[in-house]
Amino acid sequence: MDICRRYGENVKAASPESPFSSFVDNSPIQRKERWVTVSVRNPHIPGKDIATFLSRFCTVRKDPAHILDGNGFWTGKWSVLVKLHRDKSSSDGVRHLPQSFSLGSSPGIIDYPDQPQTCRKCDELGHWMKNCKSTACRNGQVTGHDTKVKAASPESPLSSFMGNSPIQLKKRWVTVSVRNPHTPVKDITTFLSRFCTVLTDPAHILDGNGFWTGKWSVLVKLHRDKSSSDGVRHLPESFSLGSSPGTIDYQDQPQTCRKCDELGHCMKNCKSTACRNGQVTGHDTKVKVASPESPLSSFMGNSPIQLKKRWVTVSVRNPHTPVKDITTFLSRFCTVLTDPAHILDGNGFWTGKWSVLVKLHRDKSSSDGVRHLPESFSLGSSPGTIDYQDQPQTCRKCDELGHCMKNCKSTACRNGQVTGHDTKVKVVSPESPFSSFMGNSPIQMKERWVTVSVRNPHTPVKDITTFLSRFCTVLTDPAHILDGNGFWTGKWSVLVKLHRDKSSSDGVRHLPESFSLGSSLGTIDYLDQPQTCRKCGELRHLIKNSESSACRNCQGTGHDTKDYPKKKACNLCGLEEHVYKDCPQRVKTYAAALKYAQVKQVPPIFNAGI
Repeated sequence: MDICRRYGENVKAASPESPFSSFVDNSPIQRKERWVTVSVRNPHIPGKDIATFLSRFCTVRKDPAHILDGNGFWTGKWSVLVKLHRDKSSSDGVRHLPQSFSLGSSPGIIDYPDQPQTCRKCDELGHWMKNCKSTACRNGQVTGHDTKVKAASPESPLSSFMGNSPIQLKKRWVTVSVRNPHTPVKDITTFLSRFCTVLTDPAHILDGNGFWTGKWSVLVKLHRDKSSSDGVRHLPESFSLGSSPGTIDYQDQPQTCRKCDELGHCMKNCKSTACRNGQVTGHDTKVKVASPESPLSSFMGNSPIQLKKRWVTVSVRNPHTPVKDITTFLSRFCTVLTDPAHILDGNGFWTGKWSVLVKLHRDKSSSDGVRHLPESFSLGSSPGTIDYQDQPQTCRKCDELGHCMKNCKSTACRNGQVTGHDTKVKVVSPESPFSSFMGNSPIQMKERWVTVSVRNPHTPVKDITTFLSRFCTVLTDPAHILDGNGFWTGKWSVLVKLHRDKSSSDGVRHLPESFSLGSSLGTIDYLDQPQTCRKCGELRHLIKNSESSACRNCQGTGHDTKDYPKKKACNLCGLEEHVYKDCPQRVKTYAAALKYAQVKQVPPIFNAGI
């Protein structure tokens, strides 16, 4: 046994000069059949293409087979049985498969036992890709450019052949992806026909479970272009159909900048300031301004094209917003022609958005003669967005063109256009002539629906009712809020009536925005709820800007809430005699009932053998 063990160790650690090296090179153990796992980004790659690629480096014993998970669904990987070839120049006498590869524009990886770790950029040992200092292109091992930016020289002896090559102009499958899943197939076909010959109608690409992936597959034939480096007129990598951006992907597609459509750099490094719509400098593509002095300005003001009917997509954070409220809001800015309808995805589920047919009004003061709808809005405390074709990009804070919300320097409140405070922190002055009216206003104290959310979904409904009753009058028991598919969203809806509070700015005692029931955090949301700091409970700032060091338990300084010296009060009933877990008003679980129940005597019949 010792001889066999030493012999095996000598074979395993054999150097090229060792007498065991010839045995290692011809060892059947090194060249035994092994299962290889192949993963490709594009799940629609044919298994035959994978087998053809692997046959360049090894002998393929079995065709690629799908690898399924525990539920029987395909994981997106293939399993192939191969036999590696000999390679005396290698350290272990085996020609290994590449760790990463590409089939067209789809990258992939190969994994198998005893596979050496190599750099994915230069295929060398000793370092990773992120530490690689090589500048050689992997396609031709030529320095001066990276693999992603490979440019064919017009002076190349193959350039004339490439211009007329039937290989370059062969039919190919194109994958089209558009953000709006309701884009008509005919629109995609019409757009592609501007650049190539469309041979088949766009077809849905399904995943392994038979669901639509949101992409289309189209068979096209590219046109010739002698001015191009490869003699082919390529399709644009990115495009827009109305306000819906999209991408196009196919085999041998060159990598271009999505901003200026030039080779040599990516969009994040692009220094171009030209607008893609008109190739004019001075403004970006997102901020396109029509000049009032344009000869088309007078035509645009009365253009029936600008005032035609268009479909508007409305999205509101609260899925329970009534359809009538959306219609009423839109009617302030345009003519609503149809009631809002649910937008469904490819599987028939509601996406949380509505589709409405409207007709925009005229506005001569506008640059295009149309009164556009606001890009963002609020219905109560639920924010929402509006999206439609040819909608101008505006700042969501001040509703002006030329900049985005993150670069806005305006400090005016959107509610009253008054400076000095932000929209989120709107304060009513006690000296206002409406202050006395608001304090006794029945409108302020009317019944309203409150949305309660607790992190622990098993919190008893009675505990929520008990907590709310400390601040308001609870009129109905908490009810589950369901989504469009009938599943519980984890929130409750409660009808309450707020109490009066003359010391408040609006004469109402509001509910706390955040709370805790034991160790479970929760939030309360309702219409006209003021935004307060979650640390000190005051207006005018948020918790991240709070400078208060007061304890939330006693409102005293000198210690933090975590270091409260006294016994903590119950956050369910508010008494300091006990904590939440010992509260008599709390609905106890079965385990808690057993813990605090009186211990009963075991019957004698069970003590007989003790």
